[in-house]
Amino acid sequence: MTAELEYFRGLLDGIGDRARAQGCAWLGSARPGLTNEQIAAVMAPTGWRLPPEAELLFTWHDGVDDNRSPHARRFLPPFEFFPLAERVHWYLNDWLPRVAEIADSAEMAREDYWPAPYFPILDTGDRFNAAAVMVRCTSPDQEGPRDRLRSRPVLLSGIESAADAPRQNSLISLFELWIGWLDDGSARWNQDRTAWDVDDSARHRHTWAAAFG
Repeated sequence: MTAELEYFRGLLDGIGDRARAQGCAWLGSARPGLTNEQIAAVMAPTGWRLPPEAELLFTWHDGVDDNRSPHARRFLPPFEFFPLAERVHWYLNDWLPRVAEIADSAEMAREDYWPAPYFPILDTGDRFNAAAVMVRCTSPDQEGPRDRLRSRPVLLSGIESAADAPRQNSLISLFELWIGWLDDGSARWNQDRTAWDVDDSARHRHTWAAAFG
């Protein structure tokens, strides 16, 4: 594992430590991580391979079980953490058809509206107004670079075109942002509401957070 991936794994463990300290609901339902081979098998129907940092996320935990609770998967504001197989199903059966429909109505090629290699690893869980963290994938026989993780932007998108989607510099910087919010009190787990309370000032410092509410 490269130094950057080791650092990212430390960020994930840091998220777990902070979530435990705040009594976040998702920790009790977090699923065991997948192996890289299992991740490849789950992703096979999409025709894409996750970048190494996204693979690492799913080797850490394969999302969170819902336990018949609408709140169990609330991971980091404003996103929920679904098992990878559910992400693949949503991508193939909801995301891609919606992209095609909108592109057709705008008389655009789908690839011009939304490039296919972007895949949602986290989303808000709202079927009709979903917003997602999208990572750029590669073909299954092409492993993504295991370094320069900070130079690979992620899109933080609803259903607007990829060109209009807010961006975060990298998955690493997104998790650093979340840790900063937890450490400075900008995001607090509200056990009564089983939801995150996020200061308006923190939202306004980051346009994607303001957009996603």
